Amino acid sequence: TLAEFHFVEKDPITRRYRLGLQLLHLADARARQVDLAAIARPYMEQLNDYTLETVVLYIVHGVEATAIACIESPQELRQTVEIGRPGPLSELGAKNKVLLAYLSPRAVAAVFADIQWARVNRTPGQLREELARIREQGLARSFGERVPEAASMAAPLWDRRGLVGALAIAGPAARWTAAAMDRAEVALREAAAEISRQLGGRPDWLETQAAALRSA
Repeated sequence: TLAEFHFVEKDPITRRYRLGLQLLHLADARARQVDLAAIARPYMEQLNDYTLETVVLYIVHGVEATAIACIESPQELRQTVEIGRPGPLSELGAKNKVLLAYLSPRAVAAVFADIQWARVNRTPGQLREELARIREQGLARSFGERVPEAASMAAPLWDRRGLVGALAIAGPAARWTAAAMDRAEVALREAAAEISRQLGGRPDWLETQAAALRSA
């Protein structure tokens, strides 16, 4: 079974087993997560101190996003997330949209096929236009889109191989308003850019963030 799924492979000469490529891929993916979480932690703490809202670090795998680290808001009414539970990008929300904006056309088509369009209250054409704006701006926002009465803002994260995840700030919509997001936007952009830079991230996206920061 392990050989069938490429976790081990059999040497045709010695007849002995050795580690397979799939296991090496998993080890590399785990190392990328550890690097990401370690690098992102101090920036997450800064955002949490600045906004007093919940800050979450997500990784993207296929058409799902998984929270791997979270610093909750110190306020009694706050947004919470479940660490380690994958969620489909088709649920939308800021972090899902900012990830979806940079996926391949094939992956986007797969996500679109699973979206409940009546629930998200938009057409495929409207969402494609929104994703194009997100790519231009390097940032996404959401108000009650995935969770009623909740709001979030997110930026993508890049390592040397490409899109790795997203950094999001989430809170109650009554408090985490568009005006509050405006005040925190520069801080989120700076944090995402610096994390991506340390991971060896995508130069063109870093330049997009730099341009946005210059005009802020």
